[in-house]
Formats: sequence, C-alpha cells, structure tokens
Amino acid sequence: MNIWFFIEQARRWSPENARYMELEARLRLLRLPQMLGSGNFSIELDSILDLHRQAAEKRPHWPFSWANISNIKTLQGDFDEEFDQALINAVTYGPFEQTALDRAIYAGIRAWQRDQLSLDSNRAFLVALANSAELQRGFARSIRNRLQDRGLQDELCEQIPFRSDSGQQRICG
Repeated sequence: MNIWFFIEQARRWSPENARYMELEARLRLLRLPQMLGSGNFSIELDSILDLHRQAAEKRPHWPFSWANISNIKTLQGDFDEEFDQALINAVTYGPFEQTALDRAIYAGIRAWQRDQLSLDSNRAFLVALANSAELQRGFARSIRNRLQDRGLQDELCEQIPFRSDSGQQRICG
C-alpha cells in the first residue's frame, strides 16, 4: 500500500472534507515534476488548482487553501483577479500562520518580479512580509535570505509596514 491508497480511502469516506482535498492536492503537486514536458502537466496543474478551489469553497476562512491557490496560479503564470483575491485572503485569514504566510510570500515574490501585483495584492504581500518578521527568527531569516537571493531586499524593505524595529532588523538587516 502507498499513500495514494490512504488518500483515496479518506476521500471516499469523506468526499467533502476540505483537509483531504488539500492533502491530495499537495501530494499531486509533489508528483508534478515527473510530468514536466508531457501534455499532462498543465492538465494536472489545473486539477490541483481545482482541488484547492474546492477546499477554499468548503472552508472560506482557511488561509492555507488561499495561499495554495495563489501559488498554483503563479506556476501557471496566471496573475488574474483570482490570484489577487487568493493572496489577499491568505494574508487576511492567516496573518500569523507561518505556513500560509510562507506560501503567500513565495507567490508574492514571483508576482512582484513580474510586476503583476495589483494595488490590493501588493499591500497584502507587504503585510505578509511585515507579519513574517514578527514570527520565529528562523522563519524571518529564511524570508530575508529569499529576498536577498532575488535582489529584492532593499527595494522591498523601503515599503514593508513593519510593526517593530526588531521585525525590520530581522528582514532588512
């Protein structure tokens, strides 16, 4: 037996369970690199996005589904209204949820680099960065490293609405 057996069983027993939808979507996302170059890649990505959408519909205030939707949309290069709303919802409903913030920040960085953030999603992205600075030092350090690696630290640090000097120090050095 493998993990897929257990996911299929769980989905059969409780097909409306948003957590199981999310779990299946995340596992399918892990399998996705094996499909690169095949015609099934974009079909599978759409299917993963649909699972996250269904989970968000079942739990509209669950930040993880929204953060996952924003990430899948960036993988598709689709920076539309759904992307904006997903990023905003991830930060709004999970302002200090480290996993949700991490995914929202990752999506935000990719959108920022392509100049694809709307005014509202830009604001949410900057708030996510500020909130991340208030969490564990290791998490803030990983965000700082991510910004440095992409050459975005100076540009973004001027705009982030930090809550404290220590938060600013953790992200901006």
